[in-house]
Amino acid sequence: MSERFNSLKKIAHGAGLTFLFSAGAYGVTFFFKLLAARYFSQEAFGQFVLGETVLNIIVLVVGLGITEGVQRYIPVYRERGHEAKLTGYLRFVFLTPLLGALLVGAALFFSAPWVTSFFGFPEGFTLFLKILSFGVPLSAFQKITSQILITERRVGLEAFIQPFFEELVKLVGMSLIMFYDLGVLSLIVLLLVSVAVTALLNGVSYLVLVPLRPSGDSKYDLRDWLSFSLPLFLTSFLTMFISWTDNFVIGKFLEPSDLAVYSIAFSIAGTLKVFYKSLNSLFTPILSEYYGRDDLASVKFLFKRVTAWVFGLSVPAFLVMVFYSEEILRLLYGGSYAEGWLVLVIVAIGMLVNVSVGPAAAILNIVKETNNIFYADVAAATLNVAGNLVLVPMIGLQGAALASSASLIVNNVLYIWWAKQEINVGFDWVYYVKFVAAGLPAAFVSALLFRVFSNTILQVVTAGVTYAALYLVLLFALNTFHEKDYEMLEAVAEYLGFDVAWLTSYVRWE
Repeated sequence: MSERFNSLKKIAHGAGLTFLFSAGAYGVTFFFKLLAARYFSQEAFGQFVLGETVLNIIVLVVGLGITEGVQRYIPVYRERGHEAKLTGYLRFVFLTPLLGALLVGAALFFSAPWVTSFFGFPEGFTLFLKILSFGVPLSAFQKITSQILITERRVGLEAFIQPFFEELVKLVGMSLIMFYDLGVLSLIVLLLVSVAVTALLNGVSYLVLVPLRPSGDSKYDLRDWLSFSLPLFLTSFLTMFISWTDNFVIGKFLEPSDLAVYSIAFSIAGTLKVFYKSLNSLFTPILSEYYGRDDLASVKFLFKRVTAWVFGLSVPAFLVMVFYSEEILRLLYGGSYAEGWLVLVIVAIGMLVNVSVGPAAAILNIVKETNNIFYADVAAATLNVAGNLVLVPMIGLQGAALASSASLIVNNVLYIWWAKQEINVGFDWVYYVKFVAAGLPAAFVSALLFRVFSNTILQVVTAGVTYAALYLVLLFALNTFHEKDYEMLEAVAEYLGFDVAWLTSYVRWE
């Protein structure tokens, strides 16, 4: 058990630093979108969102699923001493996606007029897409080096570069756009600049800090790599539909201003992923090491604890989104964005399911059951595309939210179903119930107090303090936390330079 606990400490240590940068990235992104949404018209901001969507989709596809195997193959080859296979795999990982990115980037450049015509956007959108086409190979290189840095336990550095530093570049650039009173074209150029800068930093970090180099004798196991990667390539292609179909369908059937409202609501709900991403960045490589030793008991132990932490950290923010959705949008973005309150609630439900069982995909990855990942994504993508095409023309933005949330839920329920078949992983259901039981009354009472005052500052301060205080009191009253939770808190705090032993001793009633 001591080795498992040390692995938990590794995850907690890395996740503590990663969380700081990930939370900072979400904060910077929030201010960037806040400034952009308020400075530009809803129509102009909607065009930017669609352009960003096109770039993200292409980056998902050009990886061919290959980069998803980095966290699986590198630790396994190193653990088993397969140096020649490791060298060959590194060459394969770098060359294949980059060649694909160059080809697809060129295709986007020349097809930009057709894409603009399809969505019925102004002629200027063609130039947006041509500018973004240069970002495709840069984004592909960024993704490759990012996966290697994470696998080599450089998660703190990678969390700083991407997305924190990338989003910081956008925020600084947006401030300059406002200062010099520039148009929406400058926002597209800023997106390309942010990708280029982070790709450069990733490359320098790889060359300086990571000893892995594709040099020496190589052994290529292309059949194994491709059989592993092809389902993930198809998964990436389907993930495109799961993640971005709503944006495309809204762009086709509704107005760019509607896409702006939807994008803001969706991005707020997406902040629920910050805790999952922080922990999962170390979760997969460590699981791969245990799987390489055939230590399935440790795999199940780590899965249960990490998923419990992700759920417990995500529920408080989820309840805020549910009880204060309209107020969040109105106070931050203005009355015209408040119409997206129901979108925020619906998508947040899907996101909570996503982050709560999301690590199940890592289990399927390490046991090489990528076919099941593909089947789950086929089901989710089919539901998402059909739901968006039917519901968006009928009920607008709420239809897109329902389709996207339902596809997230179906996707992750299938992941966990198949993961349990492989390793029989489980959840700490008592832990989950206690967090919900403490959160619901705390959120309800704070929502009532919010409506007592007419002054916005008093509303926010009173409701926020009441919610946090009552939530914590109820959590401790329900004896929610395990001994390992306190030990992990102390480990993370020690790693970050804080002494919380006095606090953990107090809350344990010692």
